[in-house]
Amino acid sequence: MINTINTILIISILTYEMIDINDINIGTKQINDISQTDIMVIKGKPNNIKKLFDPIVDDEPTIILNYKDEYIKFQYGKIKEFYLNSRDINMNSGMFFNNFNKIKQLFPKSFENCIISNDGKYSIARLKIYKDLLETDTYLDLLFIDNEIVKVRYWKDL
Repeated sequence: MINTINTILIISILTYEMIDINDINIGTKQINDISQTDIMVIKGKPNNIKKLFDPIVDDEPTIILNYKDEYIKFQYGKIKEFYLNSRDINMNSGMFFNNFNKIKQLFPKSFENCIISNDGKYSIARLKIYKDLLETDTYLDLLFIDNEIVKVRYWKDL
């Protein structure tokens, strides 16, 4: 089932709805095109920067920019994972992920089938990410308390 709402293509499959990776932005930059320097311009200087490298399994280091209660991981010059405040993440339509009611209207199945975080602090609406109309093994988790999306986590299932 394919729905088009405000130029956003949403594909409903099983319990996850899908969102195009090219429709997810941090500030004004698409997450596929954003660099570490771009993040520092948008979010300021990180509290610390970590470099992880295991020569047995890695051919490129992972760089982690840590902010107060947020982080962004880069590998091969691209975002590998992030955990950010919802007000920092928006769609090409200009809608921010902290707009609970509109996001819930766009992805109702994800909110109906939400899961609870391991610490019990958040409910999580999970969106599966696709790229070039192909399903990926990457997800966008919208962490919310009551009717407020507070964090967004982008991650890859290994």
